[in-house]
Amino acid sequence: MQFTLNICLLLAAALPVMAETMLEWDNQNVWRSNRRGITVTAEGDSSLIAEFRTSEPWPHLVLRPKNAKSWDVSSFDQIAFDVENLSTENQCEIEFNGGMWNRGYLGTAILRPGEKRTFRYSLHHQGKNAFDPLFRARFMPDGFRGGKNLDTAKLPSLQLISSFPISCKYRLSGIRLSGKRSQDPEAKTFFPLIDRYGQNRHATWPNKICSDADLKMVLE
Repeated sequence: MQFTLNICLLLAAALPVMAETMLEWDNQNVWRSNRRGITVTAEGDSSLIAEFRTSEPWPHLVLRPKNAKSWDVSSFDQIAFDVENLSTENQCEIEFNGGMWNRGYLGTAILRPGEKRTFRYSLHHQGKNAFDPLFRARFMPDGFRGGKNLDTAKLPSLQLISSFPISCKYRLSGIRLSGKRSQDPEAKTFFPLIDRYGQNRHATWPNKICSDADLKMVLE
């Protein structure tokens, strides 16, 4: 038993640890869309408790940097949030956006009453590359302008939206950055985006058609 435990400890020590950098934000001056229906209580330097008692659509908070106009998160791959639903009766739903509204949509957190979880989302970086100016899409590949991609070198704020909460209370803490941003794609190697079967040639997924034989099998 001791031998097995030692082996497990050695294996755990050998696993790579994801280095994380805490994001400095001003929890003393959080903007609220409804000052009467939303209360915010700061905890320490990097945590807050938000309580919503409003039926207005899309009530939200805006977090801003501490002692700066914007954050430079352009070298990181992901952003994480620790969220605890402090309600014992109601589900909690939070939409995270970089900047304002879903222009820089990161992801949505849904927690059951009393649940505490870490939510980790990819940062969508805006690069120098551009698609055809007539092309429009809600989402663009990382490294291209448009869609949900952000100028992550000058991120002015984070927006947290709670959809029609009526009654919602949660603790937000541990906002942190991790991973290394991938190199932006070169347009000359990225295009053409679509392969001969009408698929994204840069992505992989189960049962992706990679040959005429695969296509024939699907059609049979």
